[in-house]
Amino acid sequence: MTDLDLCYMPASEALRLFKAKKLSPVELMQATIRRAEATKPTINCLTFTHFDEAMDLARKAEGKYARGARTGRSRGCRSASRTRATSRTSRPRTARCCPGMPSVAIRRR
Repeated sequence: MTDLDLCYMPASEALRLFKAKKLSPVELMQATIRRAEATKPTINCLTFTHFDEAMDLARKAEGKYARGARTGRSRGCRSASRTRATSRTSRPRTARCCPGMPSVAIRRR
């Protein structure tokens, strides 16, 4: 599969492939990061990136699928919409309060 195939794959299909061990969350995250980096000069839509954190989480999810452990409903799937406005770290995150409105950068107090 190409990076575009992976990036536009529905989450339900990605989860099915994770469980069948035909795709790993790490492969999916790598494709997503490559796509984000390739389109950044043109689109410039990412205020902050936390690719290292995303890869760490993908590796943890991959380990769970490899062991056959029970996983959450969307464990290992990437989604900018799941980026939380609050975090345990002091790093700024992107929050979207209303569909169609521009994202804003906020910092946790």
